Amino acid sequence: MTTPSRRSVQARAVRPTPTSWTVVVTGSGAEGGVRTTGTFTAHGSVVDVDTLVDEARELAALWLALRPEDIDVRLVIDIPDDARRRWVAATRPDLPDEEARVEQRRIARELGAAGYTASALAVAFDVSRSRAARLLRVDAIALARDVTEAATRALDGSAVDDRGADDRALDERVAGDRVADLQGDAQ
Repeated sequence: MTTPSRRSVQARAVRPTPTSWTVVVTGSGAEGGVRTTGTFTAHGSVVDVDTLVDEARELAALWLALRPEDIDVRLVIDIPDDARRRWVAATRPDLPDEEARVEQRRIARELGAAGYTASALAVAFDVSRSRAARLLRVDAIALARDVTEAATRALDGSAVDDRGADDRALDERVAGDRVADLQGDAQ
């Protein structure tokens, strides 16, 4: 018995809402041209790219009458054109490292707020999942540092000594707001 050759398909995932993906699976047809194999929608705020790949593989296997293990899937995550353009600009080699990191974090956080997971950003930006996760949580770390500094100034009285009671009250409000932001990010 001969083993069928592996077939490759491409799955292009678009995030129309923060809680769903629409995935179009394309592969080469018998006549050599590219054709749409199928389309599916995945719902859920934490649908992972591995799930999208598995679903695309199953759909392609059904359409092409092959076993799922004989299908290779290349997943492409579509992101808004503006974010893609900004990412390309933020990864230029002539850009200072800190400036590049700040812009990359900003882009990742915006996309994260739109429902993109770290694994989706890893595929979209061709970076490791751990790098994508760090891009998403760096702002929380900076926020925690700001909260700690403001709370320390408010509690140790340095705000009173250095800037007066009005500044101490402001530090206390900022610390409270930052803690609320952190709690919101954690959920």
